[in-house]
Amino acid sequence: MVSSGSKRKTSNCTVSCRQFWCARRQIVRTAPTNWRLARVVSALRSLIAFTAWSSFAHALVMGTMAFQFASQRVGFLWGSVVLAVIGVALIVLAPAKASAAFASAPED
Repeated sequence: MVSSGSKRKTSNCTVSCRQFWCARRQIVRTAPTNWRLARVVSALRSLIAFTAWSSFAHALVMGTMAFQFASQRVGFLWGSVVLAVIGVALIVLAPAKASAAFASAPED
C-alpha cells in the first residue's frame, strides 16, 4: 500500500527511468558534435552509401539463411525486409553531391 505522501512506488521503473536519464544525458553531451556533423553531411556521402549497401548485403545473407533454416524462416525474412527498407531509406535520403561552386565557398 502506497501512502499519498512524498513516497513513490518502487518498481522496475527505477531501473528504466535511470537508463532513460543516462541516455538523455549522453544525447545532450553529444548534441554539439552531432550539429557540426549535420552541417557537413554531404562530406559523409560515401559513409552513408556504404551503410546502405551493407544493409542490402546483410539482407541478402539473411534471406539466404531463411531458406537454409526453416525453423527461423519468418524471423530471417522479416529481418531482411527491415534491412532492405533501411537501405532504400538511406539511399533516398542521402544528400546530393555539392556543386563545385558551393563546395569552394567559404564557410561562415
